[in-house]
Amino acid sequence: MSYAGRRKGSSTSEMISAAYRHFRGPVPTSIDPDTPSRPLNRALLYLGVLSRHIRDGTRNATQRRDSMENYKHNWPFIWSWTSILLKKYVLEGSPSTAPGLEYRDRLLSIVHLVVSFHTDEPDGDWETDFPPSLSLLQTSPDIFLSMVDTWKFVLDNNHPSLSSMFYLVDISLATSLADEALFVSYCQDTNFAPKLIHQLLSYIYTELRQLQERRLHTMQSAFRMLAFLAREASNEVLHLFLTRETLVCVTWAFKLLTNPRIFSKLTSHAASHSIEFLKYIHDVYFSAFDYHGASAIALVFRGDVIHSVSQGFDLVTHEEEGGGTSEVKFDKTLAQLFADLLISIPAYFCHRRVLKAVLQSLQKEFLRSPSSEATLEQIPFGSSPGHRQVLEALQKLKTHAVNFQKSRELFEKQGRIVCANLVCPRRGTHTYRKFRRKQCARCQVTTYCSEQCQRRDWKADDHRTKCDRVCSGVLKDILTDVDRQFMEWYTIHQAQAHREIFNSIPQEHEEPTLMHVVYMDYRDPSDSPYPKITTSTVEHYLEHGRARAKGCSCIDVSEHLETVQGYVVRCCLPFPAEH
Repeated sequence: MSYAGRRKGSSTSEMISAAYRHFRGPVPTSIDPDTPSRPLNRALLYLGVLSRHIRDGTRNATQRRDSMENYKHNWPFIWSWTSILLKKYVLEGSPSTAPGLEYRDRLLSIVHLVVSFHTDEPDGDWETDFPPSLSLLQTSPDIFLSMVDTWKFVLDNNHPSLSSMFYLVDISLATSLADEALFVSYCQDTNFAPKLIHQLLSYIYTELRQLQERRLHTMQSAFRMLAFLAREASNEVLHLFLTRETLVCVTWAFKLLTNPRIFSKLTSHAASHSIEFLKYIHDVYFSAFDYHGASAIALVFRGDVIHSVSQGFDLVTHEEEGGGTSEVKFDKTLAQLFADLLISIPAYFCHRRVLKAVLQSLQKEFLRSPSSEATLEQIPFGSSPGHRQVLEALQKLKTHAVNFQKSRELFEKQGRIVCANLVCPRRGTHTYRKFRRKQCARCQVTTYCSEQCQRRDWKADDHRTKCDRVCSGVLKDILTDVDRQFMEWYTIHQAQAHREIFNSIPQEHEEPTLMHVVYMDYRDPSDSPYPKITTSTVEHYLEHGRARAKGCSCIDVSEHLETVQGYVVRCCLPFPAEH
């Protein structure tokens, strides 16, 4: 190494040592934000020096690892200074003088480098194996909450550091979720989750209307954070993020992003980002459907999602033709996600409100464009693979919805008496005509045959407890007593339609004399209008099968089949067992 090189290395080392000595010194107890003192200016200088040093790409991985270990060792001192500077210059007010404002802006321009080790060009796999930034968050648990507050200030004031702060919160969120206990501790702060979600949704509502090139990366971070929370947060805290407001916002964004007039005005780069945003929205949807079930599906489909999918063919074509360059790699194409979204819905058609929302959406779509119904009847020859995949999914959704509606009509015409009063003598009887049923006006899921039965249920069977439970969720349960009765009737009807399959089961097994259990599983979405059917011996069922059906509502329909003996037919229904 030349003398100049040795001298440069020596001066850098001296500067680093001086920086750490400075931060080990006492933190100022009194700070005037309008007049930055010499120690404060020196602290800001040293924060910049250290943050650049740990990212110096001219050094090898070992040297960088050593510098990071030194930084982590001194981190409590660095954070003591950084937190007080953020508190005085950002979180508790704003300087009123030019020097104070300049100091605040310089602080905000580097804070994302101070509290994270992340770099766009990581040097070595060891960085990705266990993010070093996690150790900073674990050492100082208040960092992330301070970052969220700082990010809120930057958002509210449209500060030039918005992009870097968005990226910092995005990276810090992903890092903190690697330690579930740490993230849960954040959520125990009653202001954290509502503040985070409110800021994300407000930003999406404000900026997505006029999607500008300079906002693409911050918008990418906003959607990625929503998707990451939906996918990775534990069930213990997921209700804080998958709220009604979240689903309404992403459904609004879904509609906006698939609008052909808006899409036609985008650059190729912005169009590619729009496709990314839609894929993140699908992550939120699928997580919400898993967590909230039919309640989330009904809410989303009332937002005209079918029309949005029908309008999204331009985006499908853009992706198929390789338009733009996606910065994020996804496992599935947009067409596959559109199709998956549509195919997942029929499993919930036993819920009247889901079926009604889908049928109304389909009807509105065909009224808007009569040619679209003809397209579903006969998919045009030469359609691209993506277009064909989405059209086939729409076709299956329409077929399932129409068939389910016919079954529901047949059930309603039987006029089955459904009543939550356990001692009602009319329960289970039939009037053989359609009639309007009475429901609890509050929960809207409990059904009665008369006001007398309703009064008795409230007094004798404590309906208030069930009513409070149904209404207390983030999304109110929409599974009615009539829905349950319909699904049981429907499964018996389907089992009878499959009688010939059941007749052949004993002959298909190596030991046809053994008792067998036949599953008809209605929980999994399927391309077929019929449920998935599997068989096992009773011994295998007792060992493995009961765990598979645990928590869901199951009924035995064997007594309704009147066919050969030797098997039990159990139907797993797409909703939880009654409490």
